Amino acid sequence: GFISVYGVGGAQGAGNQIAVIDMAAKKVGRMIDLGTYTRPHGMVPIAGSSLKLIVTSETTQNIITVDAEKGELVRQQTVAGQLTSAVPFGNRIAAALGDSVVSVDAKGATSTLARTGGTPFRLVPDAHRGLAYQVPDGKQVQVRRVTSAGSDQLLGSGALGSLAVHGNGGR
Repeated sequence: GFISVYGVGGAQGAGNQIAVIDMAAKKVGRMIDLGTYTRPHGMVPIAGSSLKLIVTSETTQNIITVDAEKGELVRQQTVAGQLTSAVPFGNRIAAALGDSVVSVDAKGATSTLARTGGTPFRLVPDAHRGLAYQVPDGKQVQVRRVTSAGSDQLLGSGALGSLAVHGNGGR
């Protein structure tokens, strides 16, 4: 059935669990303990499997892969620096790191895909080996697209808060 995932935290602290919610039954189907990987956020399904997720552990600066069906951690990648907005990108992971969009390999090594004028956010992979993202530019926001080969282009811009990149199954 349809599931939803939620990083558990709040008043009780940073939190180190993910709740897997069975939407049809309207109840928590399972809790996944992430151990030392706290403050989970940015949970994104891996293409082809709605039950495998890429999760950013904000406080430990790790990217973890979780199998929500089995309730277990599959892999963790330690990356130097504070990553945000991690998403699957080909056989790697793309994320924002400072004022750059980076690619992260299985060992946690990063390579720069694009340097930006601000902190990129709302990274969305497309079906053509590209990645759309937004970056603030003063009171404006730019929507850009970068490829795994490093080609970066401006798609459009508008007032901050007026544009949003959304994905739809790689389209």
